[in-house]
Amino acid sequence: MFTTILVANDGSDHGRNATRIAGNLAAKYDAELFVAHVVSDQAVPEQLRRMAEVEHLVKESEPEPNSTFGRLSLKPSPEVEEQQLRSAISTKVLEQGVALAKHEGATKAKPLGLEGDAAEALVEAVGRHGADLVVIGSRGFGPLGRLLHGSVSTEVSQQVRCPCLIVKRADNS
Repeated sequence: MFTTILVANDGSDHGRNATRIAGNLAAKYDAELFVAHVVSDQAVPEQLRRMAEVEHLVKESEPEPNSTFGRLSLKPSPEVEEQQLRSAISTKVLEQGVALAKHEGATKAKPLGLEGDAAEALVEAVGRHGADLVVIGSRGFGPLGRLLHGSVSTEVSQQVRCPCLIVKRADNS
């Protein structure tokens, strides 16, 4: 029934549960599974910042010796640091998502890093990869964004031409 599934995983509980369900479905249908994570220019949610800190995803730069000025710090700008943090978190979320999907039995799980507006990037990826099912959590990070722009799951479900499974609970109970 399904040959290509795309699951959106933002690292939230809902995103991980959507990944579990997508992994299970991919296993049942022997489908190719794309585990997608979108990097946007929005602030990194505090929960993901803490995860990055605990897991040492981004290392602080060490001051470099310089004969004229003593020790010179080559610390990147705050914007560059934020982009490095987003990239490191995305890599980690994708690794964890693929591992979780494989744990659920998916044998053809692949990471799919995306950039930009979450809904737009996901809809474009569905078309590009020919997904015939989208799995997405009903809630993720960014309550302010939902208030201003509507939920990503709603936007995606209205724009894709294939079935969209919206996972409403963060646990399997």
